[in-house]
Amino acid sequence: LVIQWKEFRNWSLATFAEVIVKDGSQIRRVIAGEEYRSWDWETPTQMSQRTNAVLGMTGDFYMFRAVGIMVYRGQVYRTDPVSLHHLFFTNSGEMLMTKSYEIAEEDVESYVKENDVNFSIAFGPVIIENGEKLPMPNYLVGEFFDDYPRAAIGEVDPLHFIVMTVGKEGPRENQTVTLPEAQQYIWEKGVHKAYALDGGKTANMTFNGELTNDPRYREERTMSDMFYFASAIPENER
Repeated sequence: LVIQWKEFRNWSLATFAEVIVKDGSQIRRVIAGEEYRSWDWETPTQMSQRTNAVLGMTGDFYMFRAVGIMVYRGQVYRTDPVSLHHLFFTNSGEMLMTKSYEIAEEDVESYVKENDVNFSIAFGPVIIENGEKLPMPNYLVGEFFDDYPRAAIGEVDPLHFIVMTVGKEGPRENQTVTLPEAQQYIWEKGVHKAYALDGGKTANMTFNGELTNDPRYREERTMSDMFYFASAIPENER
């Protein structure tokens, strides 16, 4: 189930989607070129159409910066747990989050194996934990207090998520927001945990292969990755 809507909030326009899936296998990540560190970058709509994604969402643009933990289809490609907070999705669809220094580099492989991690996202930070908004930490990425398009994902219940972008849309070119403002918007939706995704021109959401928010400068950016929600219904039965 996917329900999408838009809200005009304090001179900015937020695009939300509520997503409920039946099984964790429906939550997937795709990297452009299907090989780690491929330079065959694609737009969000290209990746969404190629994977037949129901709803696609910006990830961390892992090729833009060589930091953080990179897990793809259960395989660990990069171990740097100190620089960033991390989001992990397990094969059962559980959304796990860790902060800097919570995992030692030598423990990344065992953490992935013990938690049956399917893929990771390395951007952040963790913005909501146990239903509470967290203060903004000293952090490597994100420019928290500048105005930029923002993206985030939150979990309401197991296999029940809220995803969000906030940016400039429409003829009035509405304002972008700080991360604390975006944090407030998604917290109001009743999520008990949430994580900040890559923003700026990377902040995009797709539905059935088409963009549902206007990217910055109104031009899709080619990028290295995204994550998406897939249908549990076989294609020939839709």
